[in-house]
Amino acid sequence: MRRTSDGQIKTCCVHDMYEFCWQEATTEENLFHEVKLGVEQSVREMSTYRRLCIHSSVLAFISMKPSGDHVRSFLCVSSEKIDIPPAVITNIPIAFPLLRVLDTESIKFSRFCKEFFQLYHLRYIAFSLDLIKVLPKNVGGLWNVRTLIVNTQQINLDIQADIWNMPRLRHLHTNTSAKLPTPVAPKTRKFTLVNQSLQTLSTIAPESCTEDVLSRAPNLKKLGIRGEIAKLLEPKKFELFNNVKKLQCLENMKLINVDQTDQKQLRLPPAYIFLTKLRKLTLSDTWLEWDDMSVLGQLEYLQVLKLKDNAFKGERWDAKEDLASWNASGDHFPRLKRLVVVSCDKLKEIPIGLADIRSLQVMELRNSTKPAAKSARVIQAKKDKQTAAKTQRFELSIFPPDL
Repeated sequence: MRRTSDGQIKTCCVHDMYEFCWQEATTEENLFHEVKLGVEQSVREMSTYRRLCIHSSVLAFISMKPSGDHVRSFLCVSSEKIDIPPAVITNIPIAFPLLRVLDTESIKFSRFCKEFFQLYHLRYIAFSLDLIKVLPKNVGGLWNVRTLIVNTQQINLDIQADIWNMPRLRHLHTNTSAKLPTPVAPKTRKFTLVNQSLQTLSTIAPESCTEDVLSRAPNLKKLGIRGEIAKLLEPKKFELFNNVKKLQCLENMKLINVDQTDQKQLRLPPAYIFLTKLRKLTLSDTWLEWDDMSVLGQLEYLQVLKLKDNAFKGERWDAKEDLASWNASGDHFPRLKRLVVVSCDKLKEIPIGLADIRSLQVMELRNSTKPAAKSARVIQAKKDKQTAAKTQRFELSIFPPDL
């Protein structure tokens, strides 16, 4: 159904087998218990199930104060976010004290209860915050957590939890700009506190890209930065960006520019300062000059480039150092596999020279112009001739399709 940015399979769908799979999972194998309507029966029978999946009547189900020491996974998959009183939310950790997976993104948390921080077996947490602006320190005590996902309606999130002292934490995801805590090593230790397991930080505030913070995550593979990107790309010193460059394992980076009040022009650092081993890069609303594309063209390992919502501005870019006119050749982006262009409404043409990039497999245009779509189809025709005898075909996606 979906593929990752580099073309790998992300999700699959088994057609016409839902009833069979559901029967096997819920009846024959006892893999999980699906809670729909008829809450009374669900509560009465769930003591034998290790996994609960709730589609509807979430409030009614939790309000009945269920009890399930055997339950290891509690999933709420309602299509709409539900406001549940804090007193009712308290019933979840009380009812299921041995939870390992807690996925309640469809439930709005308005506050945390003390019982929540006693779920020491949790490995996966996903929840939505309503009025909460701070992720409290107590979350850092959940030392078993591998994945922590926090969605909030707030513009910023202050993470006070000591993520550096959560030894098994691998992935931290937020949908806003998160301010990370400054690492503080205990007085009893003489060494620097480092989280060797951490692989994902997305998304964090530019101000958190300090040496003191990023040096604690030496094995980071994915980094998303959201906020005033001008603070990260200060052209005089590039101090914060230099801290990012020290992440030797970094493969995927997103720069999402928001809240910029001045008209300061953003510029990318020179190629020798940039992350030369980066495989995936997303730029959103950064309004960079098109000649900065020359920096990206020198990234030897770059495979996926996504330009979204005015990532660049101006009328021309020439890959020879020089976007209405975009000139490029197969000598640039030598390993590029996927190009995504979103909302570049002044782009008159996708450079035909991109067809000479042998590794290029996928191109996506969204909300672009008709001339740009036309040139993309020319590239597709040229690529099809080049790959006629090969199994790997070039994929072009244009939205809306009538361009």
